[in-house]
Amino acid sequence: MHEKLCVLPWVHMHPFPDGNVSLCCFADHYPVGNLENKTIADIANSPIMNEIRKQFLTGEHGTEVKEACKECWLKEDIGSVSGRVWFNSLYGDDRIKEIIKDTNIDGSLTSRFKFRNMSNRVSNLCNYSCRSCSDERSSMIAQERGHIKFVKSILDVQPNYMKDLLPYMADVETAVFLGGESILIEEHDAMLEEIIRLGRQDEVKVVYFCNMSKLQHKGRSLVEYAKIFKHFTVNASIDAMGKRLELLRNGSEWETVLANLNTLRDNNVSLKIWITVGNINAHHVPDLFQFMLDNKFIVGNNFEVSTLNEPRWMNPKVMPQVLKDQITERYKTFIKHIQDSDYDVDKKMLEQRFDNFIQFMNTGPMPEPIDGFVYKNRHYDSLRNQSLYDTYPELLPFKEALNEH
Repeated sequence: MHEKLCVLPWVHMHPFPDGNVSLCCFADHYPVGNLENKTIADIANSPIMNEIRKQFLTGEHGTEVKEACKECWLKEDIGSVSGRVWFNSLYGDDRIKEIIKDTNIDGSLTSRFKFRNMSNRVSNLCNYSCRSCSDERSSMIAQERGHIKFVKSILDVQPNYMKDLLPYMADVETAVFLGGESILIEEHDAMLEEIIRLGRQDEVKVVYFCNMSKLQHKGRSLVEYAKIFKHFTVNASIDAMGKRLELLRNGSEWETVLANLNTLRDNNVSLKIWITVGNINAHHVPDLFQFMLDNKFIVGNNFEVSTLNEPRWMNPKVMPQVLKDQITERYKTFIKHIQDSDYDVDKKMLEQRFDNFIQFMNTGPMPEPIDGFVYKNRHYDSLRNQSLYDTYPELLPFKEALNEH
């Protein structure tokens, strides 16, 4: 097994609301097919998927793997944990060898494709319009931008998608639900109910990404599902607190988010705090992490700190050096504070995540000039009657860098 192999082309594909399918969520820029005119099996056994599997088997990476997987290679080049490394770690070498053994020399499969790791992004239906998001992933942003049809769904592209998908529930080992906002998307309930109908609720690991605005829509609540499924985790996407969260994730209400976090914790629902760090919220991430520790929302290793790469104007590389220096110092001070404390948290993991962010922020050129940040935020402030610099005054050096006052 080649050291640069990724298991995902054997167990996973990532559909999007427009029907495009990519290798994973990190490769959304490189579709390998579209569900409008192909089934899941068609795409899994297509020439491009065969070629990608072949390149991973041999370690001779051609254009397909270099382009589709460029985000992982970039992360690995600076010592960060990539999606490839993370997914491989979930399976382990022995299991990966077992999975890939049924592969021909040309990358084609000798048996039917098994959708073992299933990501579901059926629709862009969402009740937030986050500054970092797009109309492809948020119906609120699509509506804000004047789209006549602002809710987009795979079912618009391929009405038979659910009929095609549900039989794979017999093979699925991990089902990940994404949005839009997952709790609002009714097709997710249909998938979970099919797993229950098959009697597989003790076998399948369910991961629900949620913005914590709601715990229930039309189907069962997340608390109910957590009681039915043996392995059920809510990944709470929270990047700031109070007014800072409400600006960053437009449409959110901090008190509602906090109440829902308390409900999940008090009902012993497995919870993971997922913090995405960009240039707007980077300064305050230690404060957020401290709050989550103090309130027992983070215990052990139930957290993730990921770096925002897109949109480019929110990439943490896009910052005046004075801010990068301040954030670097704050993160190093916070790491030491935690290391010297008695908090029940995976200190090694925390140090690694914060160090990875520091390295990423301070490595390489800016993907976009600072003026892009200023102009984009000016647009959103005007559109939403908000004020970035009143809410995040530490970001004033962005304006000063352009001599704006």
